[in-house]
Amino acid sequence: NKCPFVLIINFVLPWGSFIAYFSPRRGGSSPYIGDPVFDALMKNVLEDDDSNRFRNNRLKIIPRCHDGPWIVRSTVSGKPAIVGNKISQYYYKGEGYFEIVTDICSSNAALYIL
Repeated sequence: NKCPFVLIINFVLPWGSFIAYFSPRRGGSSPYIGDPVFDALMKNVLEDDDSNRFRNNRLKIIPRCHDGPWIVRSTVSGKPAIVGNKISQYYYKGEGYFEIVTDICSSNAALYIL
């Protein structure tokens, strides 16, 4: 009986880590869900060569601010940002999991925003 595949995104922050886990809805042991577009992209992410160029240009974060001072809400545009262009990312792959470690501390601009 195989364990479900897990995608882990680990944001390393100055005061600790924020870790999110994702798994196929039906608990499948494969990262592939049957959608041809998603599955092709996931295959490329998992099998990227050692340069990580493909991976670094794919993970996006969409900032949102639902509550807070007007100046903060007006500054956060909700525009997607490709994380790997400015922040160091590290990748770990094992049987049944793939982890993306995003080191927020590697960017002075990101630290300033926090």
